[in-house]
Amino acid sequence: MQFYKIILKFECENEEKQYHVINKKAKLMGMECQEYTERILDDKGYMFISSVTDRAMLMGVILKSVENTDYVKKIVDGFFSENDAQYEGIDIQETTFPILYLHLENASRDRYVDDEQEVLEALKIGNLNDARYTIGMDEKIIQNKTKKDVYSAAERQFTRDSLVEELDRIYAHNNCKKFCGHPVDYMIESDDVCSQTETVHIILEALYSARRIENRRYSIVELSRRCRLVKESINALYESAVGGTVVLKIQDMKFEDEGMLYENLELLEMFCCEARRHLRDVLTVICLPRQCQKIKKKIYDFYGEGTFVEIKDMVMYKDMVMKTFDRMAHDNNMESDQDLYRCIEAGRGYTVRDVNAIFDEWYVDKLKKSVYSQYVDIESVRRKVILEKTKGRAYQELNDMIGLSSAKQVINQVLDSYKAKKIFKSKGMPQDNSCRHMVFTGNPGTAKTTVARLFADIMKDNEILEIGQMIEVGRSELVGKYVGTTAQIVKRRFDEAKGGILFIDEAYSLVDDRSGSYGDEAINTIVQEMENNRDDVIVIFAGYPKKMERFLQTNPGLRSRIAYHVKFEDYNIDELCDIAKLLAKNKGFILSDGAILKIRTVMERAVQQSDFGNGRYVRNVIEKAINTQSSRLLRLDYDYVTAEDVRTITEEDIEIPEDNTENVRKIGFNVKLADTDIN
Repeated sequence: MQFYKIILKFECENEEKQYHVINKKAKLMGMECQEYTERILDDKGYMFISSVTDRAMLMGVILKSVENTDYVKKIVDGFFSENDAQYEGIDIQETTFPILYLHLENASRDRYVDDEQEVLEALKIGNLNDARYTIGMDEKIIQNKTKKDVYSAAERQFTRDSLVEELDRIYAHNNCKKFCGHPVDYMIESDDVCSQTETVHIILEALYSARRIENRRYSIVELSRRCRLVKESINALYESAVGGTVVLKIQDMKFEDEGMLYENLELLEMFCCEARRHLRDVLTVICLPRQCQKIKKKIYDFYGEGTFVEIKDMVMYKDMVMKTFDRMAHDNNMESDQDLYRCIEAGRGYTVRDVNAIFDEWYVDKLKKSVYSQYVDIESVRRKVILEKTKGRAYQELNDMIGLSSAKQVINQVLDSYKAKKIFKSKGMPQDNSCRHMVFTGNPGTAKTTVARLFADIMKDNEILEIGQMIEVGRSELVGKYVGTTAQIVKRRFDEAKGGILFIDEAYSLVDDRSGSYGDEAINTIVQEMENNRDDVIVIFAGYPKKMERFLQTNPGLRSRIAYHVKFEDYNIDELCDIAKLLAKNKGFILSDGAILKIRTVMERAVQQSDFGNGRYVRNVIEKAINTQSSRLLRLDYDYVTAEDVRTITEEDIEIPEDNTENVRKIGFNVKLADTDIN
């Protein structure tokens, strides 16, 4: 669908007289325009007069199919000819829906159109105006750029490597010279919003110049928690975008320990379903930060059929960073210097976020020293923060956790190692990146996964890992169904984990009773990728102690690449009770003295049972207690229930689960209550 704005200019000798003549004529032509539209365009579109001045007339045209300006001029000329009217000049511009709708509202106000909403509904885009408010839609027009201009702009982008590869495919000589549909959609992964926007512009300009897009208009939607769930608006958006493009920008989201929390996940699914329905006639471009791997996986799950070309930020090293700094300085009328270059460490990879942060700090400092020297003695906020800097929220959260002394000690050792390299670099301390892979062993519920997530955040907070994401996988996410696919899958997981942590849960399940199976191929590829990506990825193997030890004994190559073995001890009774207090506190409750004593009794019994769940078991006890307390309070007289009663879990709220298993006292408390759902 296309929207056009047409400006018709008239010769004017007497402006006042001319205005009255044109205005009177326009009123008559306004009524004729509706009849002409129904007769000539039928259900293919709509033309209307929007406004009239002493020198010009403004018209609008909506076309369901994509046509060029010659077709639009032919329609306008036919209309003027039938009404014995003439114009001196005509300017036809493809425009966006918000501008078109503004002109349509003016037409309705001046009674050139009966009702603007009826016009849109007749064209089956009645909900398109709602999309501007319910899903935050905006629109822009693709600029005409030459191939040379497109490549020149691409060379300046942080997404340059993968972007230029795609431009080569777009401009390939064997491409069809007319629009045949969209073979692929695009996913742009960048932590810089400006980089995302510029990359979108370049791709669309290239596609339009190569005749891979018919419509210069493209719609932009920023998916956020502010979006309202309106399926009709999404349908109208894609119907209006036929022949053009929809750009989805995903920025506003949250994460929590139990996985991804995205408040409009259903809205995202609706977009993906609509995009899938319009695979051939609407190009979809999705922009999201690199660390949003869970949302990316959701998109692939929702999308089903179709193919994405992934355009990603580069990880830059010293020479490339220096060239980038030179360009950024030149763009800001500055000249880069040694102060800026000294911020670059040889061998270290830099993301777009890192490069922007370093340059911004240098630029402000340069302004203070060279341009506004009166501010040179005022200390920067960043310098004050560095002087007062702690090791981040995640580090504090880890230290606040109960027990885990071994894990805390190892993480402190890793941090101290990097801090020492930084402090003593000038004194000749080697700067090579030592092996950082780990094994976490412990029984269920000992916080292995939680600590791994916190460790990823800590490494990011302390600038040791670039991105700090954690990719969690098990056997099903590593082993393929067919010969030769497993190695590819494993390599893809390492690519997803670059700049972060690859957490392999129950790694021994890859080869348990499966000698010579695809699991062996997975292990061999993991060992190879651990070496290939030792600077970019930290691998953590997690599982039960005995199984993990047998697994490592049978894989000496794997064992030699692991630097840290972290043992997650089972919690003792005091620690389990402390965990119960903390869980209750975090949920807004307090435990009475009687409740604490009863929890202690429950824990003393529970640890004697097989498959005890440690922290998971405690959480289950507290959640059941909260439910029981709610039932107890409902049986009381409302007027006698105090605020303290509402916040207090008492002894009678704590249930002692039935003992349905044999008492098997294992070292490490590796027991679990039967018939108790602990997740």
